[in-house]
Amino acid sequence: MKGYWSEGRDWIERALAKTKALGQTLMRAKALFGGGELARDQGDYDRATALFEERLALGRELKDSGCVAWSLYELGMVAVHQSNYERAMALFGDSLTLFRELKEIWGTALSLYGLALVALQRGDDQQATPLCLESLALCRELEAKGTSASILNCLGIIAEHEGAYDRAATLYTESLTLYREEGNKDGIAWSLRNLGSVAQHRNNYQRAAALYTESLVLREELGDKDGVAWCLEGLMGVALGRGQAMHGARLGGAAEALREAIGAHMPPDKRTEYDRTLAAIHAQLTESAFVAAWAEGHAMSLEQAIAYALARSNRSTQW
Repeated sequence: MKGYWSEGRDWIERALAKTKALGQTLMRAKALFGGGELARDQGDYDRATALFEERLALGRELKDSGCVAWSLYELGMVAVHQSNYERAMALFGDSLTLFRELKEIWGTALSLYGLALVALQRGDDQQATPLCLESLALCRELEAKGTSASILNCLGIIAEHEGAYDRAATLYTESLTLYREEGNKDGIAWSLRNLGSVAQHRNNYQRAAALYTESLVLREELGDKDGVAWCLEGLMGVALGRGQAMHGARLGGAAEALREAIGAHMPPDKRTEYDRTLAAIHAQLTESAFVAAWAEGHAMSLEQAIAYALARSNRSTQW
């Protein structure tokens, strides 16, 4: 919650290694859960899948329905990050069935949220909206601020899709307030990035750049590679708006390399806008200049890409 993801992963991996010979226990299941969540949050999807699948097998061996349900849910979240929507739908559907049988309200709310995410990223806002609202009602009943904030972000994205930027900004701001109350760095970074998107759509590029870079700093602290890619792509759009096509092409190349490295695909609901931005950047440059700038960005390490974005993206003039 406080953002010490790398430290948490190190402790859990060491604990799992030291206790493996002790056999399959519910305490091990808890450690697998924590380790899997942290690995997923840092974009290490292969490791997250391995840990959650071990936990799923353990839950079935111990005949613990709750352990099974939570493992299915977490595997569904990994599948969402990898844009494997058919698998995610099946996993969330199975977890929802089990949670309802167990009368587990928290798990039910999260499984509904997972299904809403799938619908949202597929571009089916009509299906996503009622799932979000049903999940939000349960979360508010439980006074679960963090997940309520996540759902508000989803509703904000739907509003943004509709061009209702005032409503989107209100929803994102409400989610940011809830995340700040909990000290949730991941959520804060997400809400900041979304507010940056609204500012960008309003052509307020200075504010958009400030919000994206604030989010990027948090993503770097967390070691969240997927989140870094999202911020780089947002800043690519800001660069286009400022007439900084070369800068935008480098940022786009860096984001693409990062997505390729972790196996994180862009959701369909964002692809059209991204393609439009990329085409506009391409049109402002000669073919050779675009290819060269893209290749420069693609060759950057994670650290180089972040440093480049932070050093240049708050400049308001062509360089």
